[in-house]
Amino acid sequence: SSVAMRTRLDLPSGACATTDLSCGVDCAISIRFDGHSPEAFTMPRPVCRPLDVGGFVLNVDTGSPVNVDELCFSVHGSGTHAECMRHVLPRDSGKTIDQLNPQQSLVGATLITINVCDFGSTAEGYTGKQQSGDSVIAACALREALKTIHEKVADADRPFFYGAVVVRCQHRKQGLSEAAWSGTNPPYFTSDAASLIAQLPGIRYWMCDLPSIDREDDDGHVGNHKTFFRLEEDVAAAPERFVVEMASIPETLPDGLYLADMQLAPIAGTDAVPARPVLYSVEVSG
Repeated sequence: SSVAMRTRLDLPSGACATTDLSCGVDCAISIRFDGHSPEAFTMPRPVCRPLDVGGFVLNVDTGSPVNVDELCFSVHGSGTHAECMRHVLPRDSGKTIDQLNPQQSLVGATLITINVCDFGSTAEGYTGKQQSGDSVIAACALREALKTIHEKVADADRPFFYGAVVVRCQHRKQGLSEAAWSGTNPPYFTSDAASLIAQLPGIRYWMCDLPSIDREDDDGHVGNHKTFFRLEEDVAAAPERFVVEMASIPETLPDGLYLADMQLAPIAGTDAVPARPVLYSVEVSG
């Protein structure tokens, strides 16, 4: 039998939030090496092979005393991952993901579900190439969904629950751990939606179940990333933020307030790493 791990959070308003740390919901798509991983941006699928050291293959099946696997995969196209400002900056500028204090992984979170709409039906814009028939997540829909969830949240507590904004997109490939996204022009966020999220008080993580917050082919602008990372300002003063993409958010998980544990792989010196976001439902009282 499981043991309840009830935890109390004292919120800035004086209210109390409680959660059970034994009841987390894993929202990660694992990196798999059996051909059943997702695929995006025409990146090759992950490969796992026995390590060959000078002709000696570390494989028990061929006489080695141990198995030692060599893993080859692209973080951005193989599963749930977190990326930082270095993703869209020259390699000698901006911080790498390990320099952004990912140890602070526990944050308040708000989960919302958004229906996509045609870009041409909105009065919103996008920095980069776009077409009127593109499926997008619009700022107007985000604003209404956030307003609904935060209607009874005290003003002082909203920055805490904006620590991670988790957007579940109603789309045919939603949650598919083997989705082949390349060349399908998946839904993306409008520039207005990116600006709205970037300006939320307390925001640290922007998480979605799409391969990118930007259009698959936008002529290289990646404007939503740059807006969220606040790179139009001084890069050295840019806030510590992460974009988490290709998450798998169960449909059974209701929209609402959560505690999120944004677990990042301990890999240094790069723009992105595999991620394992875990959501815990929260009850607020007082």
